[in-house]
Amino acid sequence: MKKLVGLCLALLVSGCGDSVPDEGDLKKFLGESFGTCSNIKVANVKKINGYPEEQYYKVEYSYEIKADAAGMKKLIEQYEREVVTAQNWDKERAAHEEHNSIMHEELNVLRNAYINGAPKRDISVRLSNAEEAELWKRREAWDAQHLPAIEQKKKAIDDAVKAQWQGQQGREPLRLVSNTASSVEAWYREGCGPNIQRFTNGIIQDQRVAAEQSNDQTKLFELSEIGMQGVITMRKTENGWQAL
Repeated sequence: MKKLVGLCLALLVSGCGDSVPDEGDLKKFLGESFGTCSNIKVANVKKINGYPEEQYYKVEYSYEIKADAAGMKKLIEQYEREVVTAQNWDKERAAHEEHNSIMHEELNVLRNAYINGAPKRDISVRLSNAEEAELWKRREAWDAQHLPAIEQKKKAIDDAVKAQWQGQQGREPLRLVSNTASSVEAWYREGCGPNIQRFTNGIIQDQRVAAEQSNDQTKLFELSEIGMQGVITMRKTENGWQAL
């Protein structure tokens, strides 16, 4: 995948001389500009044109920025590991939810059995003191028989929710899975200075479009080779042609 980006760099240095800048001078300049980048490098530097302008010399040139294939392979492997981890977490969460749902259903069965079977008083019938006392004894016996099971089931539900929450604590965030495009862009920009970083903000635009159209996040990991053109103003110094 390759795209062409125009980049104009107007840089001045001081000095004089009869020679003209060559590709070696351009490679030195570009190497210094991109030297701090960890995952992209300059390749295929070519001088297109050059002409004097007062005491300076202007050079038109082209070059490519290439990504580190080995580094991208490691990033892809990390993404694949995170996908598996995310799938396992989803399965684990689904199992917890199913288990909790079953326990809530069991709790409802216990509650309904307790309510429906509990001794009841017919408000249309007047009870004697002895009958009233007998009813309360039956209710107490009923409570003693059924309430512990209800409380035990409620505690089991609470414990399961707590265990699920505790199991999620301390997990490393899955940054590639959760925010794939931004993470891949950050990989391209890693180590670069602010000027190069601004340029690389759109470095995977083509991959973003491909990923959205195909609904396939792996498209974001296709390597970019960015063809660039620039113009630089240089001047000969005692240390040769330089650009600041």
